[in-house]
Amino acid sequence: MTAMHAKAYASGLAENVLEELWFGDDDPLRDVRTASESMAAATAKATGLKPFPAVAQHVLGLLSDPKVDIAALNDSLEKDPVLASQLLRLANSALFRPAVPYASLEAAIVRLGTQTVQELVASVAMMSLFEEATSPAEKIRDHGAAVAAIGRILAQSIRYRGIGTVFLAGLMHDVGKLMIHQVGEFDYDALGAELDEPDRTHLVERETLGYDHAVLGGHVLDAWHLPPALCRAVAWSHQPGRALNEGTEDDAMVVSLVRMANHIEYQLRKNREPDVEFLEHLAVSSDNAIPDFSADVLEALWPKITESVDELLSVLVS
Repeated sequence: MTAMHAKAYASGLAENVLEELWFGDDDPLRDVRTASESMAAATAKATGLKPFPAVAQHVLGLLSDPKVDIAALNDSLEKDPVLASQLLRLANSALFRPAVPYASLEAAIVRLGTQTVQELVASVAMMSLFEEATSPAEKIRDHGAAVAAIGRILAQSIRYRGIGTVFLAGLMHDVGKLMIHQVGEFDYDALGAELDEPDRTHLVERETLGYDHAVLGGHVLDAWHLPPALCRAVAWSHQPGRALNEGTEDDAMVVSLVRMANHIEYQLRKNREPDVEFLEHLAVSSDNAIPDFSADVLEALWPKITESVDELLSVLVS
């Protein structure tokens, strides 16, 4: 996307559904037009940065078709040898626990299924955006990967059919922070301890920029032609009420699971061992929309959660 096209795209995007959902419940005293123009400008800048890999975008588009041709999918992936090799490495990792290592990419695709392949492709492609990552970009990268791993475990434990969307939304929920950081709109290092607390950074962003990283992330993912459900989940990651009241049942579930995973990841950084008080609070919090997630259940999942986070980070970040 050229700079001119990005600017035109962002200007139109400022009026689309994601924008309406954001500004619809904003501070009534805020100048909506000014904030909207700021959002459009930020989106134009962000889409002018290193884009989501074209091959990955094409493959994710193919995977959106339940009748996707496996041979065509494999051929598309092999057009990017780096993506293909990293994908095979991730597929053979302990996180996906193949009984027998996959000798070829096509074998992995056939045995894993399209939903899991979607997770793998997006994971590898997302990490390519952080190739030159420095702090705080590294924190954003590692946090997203950890939330994705945790969200996957939570979704698996309740047999939720949208595991792939939960995983991808967790992985990408803070991509807007990366974009804001890269265009120099905001100094995350200046936040200090606030950067290490959930549901704090976006409030400071709103006060400073007129928008936050979540809604910007939704716009950028939309510009990259990623699935609408994923864009909504990212844009609503700090607006669970919107997901519940105005989204689909799946929107509400994905946002809830990602938010739970987000809180767990912040806690995990403070203490690798399960904290009963934290788990009891999370079990009754508004972010827990699943009655099955009692403190006891979350504690039982804790070893699997920590193991999955370590496994995904070791493969994606190393």
